[in-house]
This record gives sequence, C-alpha cells and structure tokens, in this order.
Amino acid sequence: MKRIILFAAAALLSTTIAFAGNHANGEKIYNKACLACHMQGVAGAPKVHDVDAWQKRFSLAMETVKKQNPNADAKTLKTKVMALLVQTAQKGKGAMPPGAMCPNCSAKDYQAAIAFMMSKKK
Repeated sequence: MKRIILFAAAALLSTTIAFAGNHANGEKIYNKACLACHMQGVAGAPKVHDVDAWQKRFSLAMETVKKQNPNADAKTLKTKVMALLVQTAQKGKGAMPPGAMCPNCSAKDYQAAIAFMMSKKK
C-alpha cells in the first residue's frame, strides 16, 4: 500500500510539473469556471491547491488505470489518469454538472485547470 501511495504522490507531482506550461491557462479557466465550487469545497469538491484532497482523487484514478493497464509505464499511467480526471469533469460528478461549468472547454483546458488546482499554492 505504501508503494502505491508513494507512486501516486510521485505521479501527482510530476503530472503537475508536466502541465506547468499550461499553468496560466489553467488559472484562467479555474477563475472562469471552477472557482465557485473549488475555492470553498462546495458539495465535497476538492479545494484548489489542497494537495491532499487531490492526491486522494489521483490515487483512486491511478488504481483504476493500473487495473486496466497492468503493464503500462509510468508516463502512460499518468496520461491515462489525467484523461480520467478530465473525463470526470466532462461528464460531471456528484453536484458538479457535465462540463463542469465550462461547456466550451477542450480536454486540454480541463487538463490545465485540473493541474492548476492540483498544484501547491505559490
């Protein structure tokens, strides 16, 4: 279990770093479409920059992805985890509506916003 958590933590950090180039765009999208719920954690939404809350979601997604892709390398797993998180935003979850308040966002837009919310506060 510790090994999975450490792997997931490393993956979260490297995913956030990998998408750092989209940080400004992610912050812009967050401010436009995500802030209302993710600033305060409305209806259980993980708060922006709450690394522990995002780590839990990332770890759950990683478990799912690893089961579906047992022989995938770390880079492939990270890509698939982020795609799963994007898919959740697109489909909605709990109180979050489909499209996550950003019906015109592309997958890259969602990815940038998620990476921004997953990152540590500067």
